[in-house]
Amino acid sequence: MKEAKCVKCDSSGIYKHEGLFYRGNLGISFWSSTRVTDYVCTSCGYIESYVEDKKKLEKIRNEWQKV
Repeated sequence: MKEAKCVKCDSSGIYKHEGLFYRGNLGISFWSSTRVTDYVCTSCGYIESYVEDKKKLEKIRNEWQKV
């Protein structure tokens, strides 16, 4: 999606929005809000969200369970 092509339907109708993501009700205090970039395909509705903050990504690596 970051390359302006939908990974689901191959459309080039991709739009992005930078905003805040809230998840304060899960007891994960550092997630109470963080900046994310959302990419949306206007053909099929598929959406991807990315955390851009390197410090938040490092904290996830250190504190979350790896899949």
